[in-house]
Amino acid sequence: MHDDVAQQPLARAMLAKLAAIHGDDHPLGSFARSVLGGASLRSAASNPWHAEGMGRAFTEVQRRYSEMSAEERAGYEREAQRLRSVDAADVELANDRDDRTEDGYER
Repeated sequence: MHDDVAQQPLARAMLAKLAAIHGDDHPLGSFARSVLGGASLRSAASNPWHAEGMGRAFTEVQRRYSEMSAEERAGYEREAQRLRSVDAADVELANDRDDRTEDGYER
């Protein structure tokens, strides 16, 4: 286990996925590439463009979550539990798939 969350395999895999989904001209892609390139999470998040993009993404996720049925939310909770126990190799394989919708969100 790494002390820096950005160095943990699951976090690095998720940052790589964000970088792959979002281009250089998108704040989430830029944020992910900054951290993968060695910036701390704090310094990358303190960039106003990154912070604004993360805020918009968070608001959208909250909206989508509130519109889900209880069964859908339970499914996401089960998947989150599974991801907490997955090893880094499984995460890398998942990143190789292109299972996103047109707006960049996972199906």
